[in-house]
Amino acid sequence: MNNVNEQIQAKNQEIYQNKIAIDTNKNIENFNITVANLIDITAFKKKNILKENLKEYKEEIKKILTKRSVGLLEAISSSNINHKKLDELVDEISKKFTENIKNLSFEDKIFKDINKKVESEEKIKSQSLKNSYSETKKYIDNIVNLSLSVQQENPKVYSKKEQKNGVK
Repeated sequence: MNNVNEQIQAKNQEIYQNKIAIDTNKNIENFNITVANLIDITAFKKKNILKENLKEYKEEIKKILTKRSVGLLEAISSSNINHKKLDELVDEISKKFTENIKNLSFEDKIFKDINKKVESEEKIKSQSLKNSYSETKKYIDNIVNLSLSVQQENPKVYSKKEQKNGVK
């Protein structure tokens, strides 16, 4: 029975890692698309932006997004990761991302406005990612609890006749 338990735990860990990887990749993809759309929509509304400045800004944002993506993917690649550690890593990456956005040296008001929107969106996506990790952890914990309850000795079940005779 112990060998079966170890197999179940290993499979649960594998499921957890896979789900975390899927959620992280979705988060990265959605956030990158959101930022790109945010920049394009804002730039479209303000027609007086120099195309060279916009192109340079997009390149800088791309670098910062890449750092965030790589940081998140490295964080989840640890083989013995736990939920609390993931939350801390997401917070740390979010903080670095926000610092990098604030350190962009574009003086145009429009870029500062975009930066604020990007920072706000990043906070939302980071919280969403942490919530996803938490839900996955709860799901895996429930599976573990179910597998542990299955391993307990079978309770004695008495027929109605035995119960009427006073056997309990």
